[in-house]
Amino acid sequence: MNSFVSFFRVFLKKAVLLLTLSLVLISLGGRQADARTLRVALLRHPQSLNFFGASDVWSRKILQFFHMPLYIPLR
Repeated sequence: MNSFVSFFRVFLKKAVLLLTLSLVLISLGGRQADARTLRVALLRHPQSLNFFGASDVWSRKILQFFHMPLYIPLR
């Protein structure tokens, strides 16, 4: 009987700790995005972050969002 009570106390402590941690993680994960936040979804990561060393078209398209052009054409 004593071992059952001991087991139950340990189980209860672990259950309370797990519940507390899960509630904290859920509350932190539900934050609203800031108005200045830009989220971009990618099909895959670019092969290189070097703009001049990017050999495939997909990497160049992604890196164009991060690197400013050398000149801005006037309309």
